[in-house]
Amino acid sequence: MLYRIRDISATQIIFEKLNKTGTIRICSSDVGTPELLIQHVKNHRKVKEAISQAVEKSRKENGIKTTEMLSPHHNHDEMPPMMECPF
Repeated sequence: MLYRIRDISATQIIFEKLNKTGTIRICSSDVGTPELLIQHVKNHRKVKEAISQAVEKSRKENGIKTTEMLSPHHNHDEMPPMMECPF
């Protein structure tokens, strides 16, 4: 059910920079787990990109358009990286 993912971000705090890791934040339309933080991930940017590609593949395979998953008020540019999921 990867197509339920609405937003993915990758961030690094100072501690993670020192350890060459990062945090991946996933917001989804899943009622049980709308937000998932995966902390201290090595190669966090590559992992985020791999997840993004898997989400797009899942959407294509299930015939779901990206616009169907986003609310009309959602704007990726305005959401800070560690804010709560807006749903």
